[in-house]
Amino acid sequence: MLQWSQRQRRLFLLCFGSVILLFLWMRARERSKGVQVEDLVLVRRTQRPLYLFIAGIEGAGHNTVRELLKPCATAEIKDPGFHLDGGEEPEHRYAKFFAESLELSLRDRRVLSVRSRNVVILDALSTFPIGPEREPTRRPDLEVLLDLHRKGVVELRVLVLWREPLRCVQYAASRSKARDPLLVARVVEESLLYLSKQIEHMPTELWTIMNYDDFVANPSKFDSTIASLLPETARCSSRKLDPERVRELHRIYEHQTLSMNELGERECRLPDNLCGNLENALSEFLDKRAFMWAPLAEFAAS
Repeated sequence: MLQWSQRQRRLFLLCFGSVILLFLWMRARERSKGVQVEDLVLVRRTQRPLYLFIAGIEGAGHNTVRELLKPCATAEIKDPGFHLDGGEEPEHRYAKFFAESLELSLRDRRVLSVRSRNVVILDALSTFPIGPEREPTRRPDLEVLLDLHRKGVVELRVLVLWREPLRCVQYAASRSKARDPLLVARVVEESLLYLSKQIEHMPTELWTIMNYDDFVANPSKFDSTIASLLPETARCSSRKLDPERVRELHRIYEHQTLSMNELGERECRLPDNLCGNLENALSEFLDKRAFMWAPLAEFAAS
């Protein structure tokens, strides 16, 4: 190169520089493609709020699980009634039927925010059915939530709480003004049938199931079940599933629940022979109808 003329050296440096610039341009282009294709998808996933819905019939353990998951959430649905009417605004009235109305209601409540990342919305109070009226038609609709997921509004995850139907009847009847445990059992029957059918048709990657009584007995067994529902940034540490805390929350949850004998003696409006042997009467009623929610029970047992 020392023998080259000044002009030859200039041409060499010009060509070499052009090759370097071409190489850097092509590398930058490839990197920009990566950003457009991969990084923006990752950003979208981060910005898409996670909607964690706790599904189950009344008495399945919602309040206990809610208290444990609240520290993991950035927002919470505290009024389950919005699943029924969406609120006072006319465009919200069809929230129980259409995802668009439910989305409007969520945005007006400032639960959804396009500026926030890593949003986790906890909906843990919407039992099947909703409210003290215990009317089976007053219930959340998983199909509407699934539509929100399909439209890309939220990333839906569902934790189904399973508990033996008899225990749920006992829980609900202890708090019911109807004084008719068999009427409560009928509500449980219809709610379980509805929930079971909706879960059967939901994509399996969007939901998981947890036996509530097993959870109370051994919380650590379900660490991975709960963790699988939450993003890394929102996962609760294992200390929040401390067995003593779980059992204490369960005691609070059950403090108003009467024994079967107490239910039978409390102004029971059933025939005397049924009031005196209420647990057997309710068990027989539920056992004969268990085939209607058998898939849900099988999922919980697996």
